[in-house]
Parts: sequence; C-alpha cells; structure tokens
Amino acid sequence: MKTILKITLCLCALVASISTSAATKLAIVSESDSKLLDLVTTELSADKDISLLERQGIRKILKEQKIAAGVIDGRQVLSLGKILKTDLFAVIQTEFKTKKPIGLVVFDADTGVR
Repeated sequence: MKTILKITLCLCALVASISTSAATKLAIVSESDSKLLDLVTTELSADKDISLLERQGIRKILKEQKIAAGVIDGRQVLSLGKILKTDLFAVIQTEFKTKKPIGLVVFDADTGVR
C-alpha cells in the first residue's frame, strides 16, 4: 500500500508542476504487476487534472511497435508520445524475480526526458 501511495503522490506532483489549463494526459504501464497498475490507475482516475489513457490502447501500440514495457527509453517515448498523444509516459519498474515494484520512471513525452 505504501508503494501505491508513493507512486500516486509522485505522479500527482508531476502533473501539478505542469502548467496547463487542460488535464495532463498520462500513459502508465508496468513491467509486470497488473494489480499494482490497477490500484494506481484507480487512485489517479479520481484526479480531475489527470486524463489517463486506456491501458488496452497503450498495450496495442506497444505490441505494434514491438516495445516491452520494461525497456522503454527516451527515444521510444518520443515516438509513443506522438502516437498516443500523451503528455507524460510513466513506467512502474519491478524486480525481475519477485515482481515487486522497485521504481517509477516518468518521461516527458514531448522531449523524452526522464
């Protein structure tokens, strides 16, 4: 539960720092833990300043582009950002063996900066 709170707070803080009148469009993926992704999505969906992209659409694009959620880099985010029309692209990283969450990487979809 602590992890969910930390991830949610980090993403909300990031969104709050972007000055725009429209809701910030966010694509969020996880390397493996779909339960955690479900919980984070539920928490973030209550924030009116965040517009979450549908995970099914994100997965479809990742599959078409032959990109695994765990190996997304800044260059790929530039391409994905244009295709998905998103502002931020977040990846919940998990430990390989235990699948426990170990980090959150958020990319600016316009610049590819982490």
